[in-house]
Amino acid sequence: MKYGIITLTHDSSLYNFFDNIKRKYLQKRGILHTFVYNSNNIQSTQNPSDIMYHSNLIGDCGIYTMLDKFIMTLNVLKNNSDWNNCDHILRANSSTFLNIPILEKHIEQLPKTNCYAGAIIRNEFISGTCIIFSKDVIQQLSQISTKHEHIQTEDDLLISNYMKKFQIPVINIPMYWYDKNIIPSKEEISKVLQQYPLIRVRNLDRLNVDTKIWELIEKYYE
Repeated sequence: MKYGIITLTHDSSLYNFFDNIKRKYLQKRGILHTFVYNSNNIQSTQNPSDIMYHSNLIGDCGIYTMLDKFIMTLNVLKNNSDWNNCDHILRANSSTFLNIPILEKHIEQLPKTNCYAGAIIRNEFISGTCIIFSKDVIQQLSQISTKHEHIQTEDDLLISNYMKKFQIPVINIPMYWYDKNIIPSKEEISKVLQQYPLIRVRNLDRLNVDTKIWELIEKYYE
């Protein structure tokens, strides 16, 4: 089982806090990974595996430019032997924790072709919080040109449209959502981490609640 993780992010104190925890977690486990930053936000991107994205496209976070950012990354990595040897590529964002011990059990069961997996939304598409693609699907996505027009549609919906065009079905991966603006107890987060492969951390109070949840996740795996 070979896979790599692409995290689409940007340089801010909040996201750097999440990403630093994730980076240490992935490095400790020897997981192939890269963090992709916007080129005008490069203050903390000193890791040689990081990738810089630059575009004149204008859009809100999560709109259009995110898909362009992902496809650019695929083309940057396509000549890298480590990434070429992957059976699956995971595209994630900074607000989602990939619970590797549980997630790998799910990845082992995924098909090595025509794979489009993650948390299914509205029984229709995979949430952009984390999408798992097989190598053949990645090759198809890397050939998409996103620069011909500006589309005000969320990138996970755009990806879903392409998957329908390619006739690739959705595969569900369970995800737990921390979005109630409540800090869980150590016991509660322990139960979640023992069960769920994907954990989404996105509360209204990001500075106080989200950071505390990430600290609890980090302490659990220390």
